[in-house]
Amino acid sequence: MRELAADDVAELINRLMGDEDREPCAAQLDPLVSELTAALARADLPNTVTSSVGTVRLIDYLRANTISVVEFAIGTVGIAQPAAVGEVVRCLAGVLADRFPGRTIEVRVPPYTAVQIGSFTDGPTHTRGTPPNVVEMDAQTFLALALGRQSWLRAVDNGTVRPSGVHADEAARAFPIYRLY
Repeated sequence: MRELAADDVAELINRLMGDEDREPCAAQLDPLVSELTAALARADLPNTVTSSVGTVRLIDYLRANTISVVEFAIGTVGIAQPAAVGEVVRCLAGVLADRFPGRTIEVRVPPYTAVQIGSFTDGPTHTRGTPPNVVEMDAQTFLALALGRQSWLRAVDNGTVRPSGVHADEAARAFPIYRLY
């Protein structure tokens, strides 16, 4: 069943894109995005939907699918729409903060978000001012770590993750956040 669905999606993408370059594809997708935006703005949307894993909240269903689409876009063409990337970064950072509550390490992904997480050992609690333990990275690096496409050590070695503070590298234990496959 899943293979048939994948074949249908691939056929639809091929019909939509063909041999065209980026601009015609974007022009074809714009009305679809507008239609989806209008549908999501309706007041009578259900709070839950039935999915392949059972009944889930609509917002969680949409976020999971947005994560999948952004991962697909980055994996196939190397880039995704900034608004979608921002939504996925904020969503996954929220999951990170929920899973590891605390205020020892601040994980920053400018310009999208910054969240505080707890230490995996005894560490100071940050209350105001500049946090003593900060990890900063760009959105692409955050997504690669969050989705298990890159290791923490490699990201630190190539300078795309910048940890500062005694406990900052403990944040590595929080990744990956979400595995698609």
